[in-house]
Amino acid sequence: MHAIGLTQRRVDEYSHRFFKTIVLRQILVFQYIFWVHTCSQLLKDARLPDVRFHDLCHCVATFLLAAKIDLKVVSELLWHSSVAITADIYAHVLPEQQQEVVDKMGDMFKRS
Repeated sequence: MHAIGLTQRRVDEYSHRFFKTIVLRQILVFQYIFWVHTCSQLLKDARLPDVRFHDLCHCVATFLLAAKIDLKVVSELLWHSSVAITADIYAHVLPEQQQEVVDKMGDMFKRS
C-alpha cells in the first residue's frame, strides 16, 4: 500500500492513463503539424495564396454546417472537446437550420 492509500493496481492504472494521455497528445500535435505543412504545400502547388490552416478549418466547418452535416460530425472533425464549443463558434450558421426545423415541424402538424 502506498502512502496515499493507493494499491499498486491503482497506481498502475493511473500511470497507464497518464502515459496514454501524453502519447495521444503527442500524436495529435504531430498530426496537426503534418497537416499544416501538407496544406501549405498543396496551396503552394496549386498557386493559391498561403492561408493559415486554422482559417481553412473554419471555412470547411462553415461549409459543412451550411450543407446540413450533423454538428457532432463537424465537431469531431475539428477535434473539439465538446459539441458545445462547435455550436458556440459556428452559431452564425445554425439559425438557418433552426428555421428549417421549425418549417418541417409545421409541415408535419399540417398533415395531421
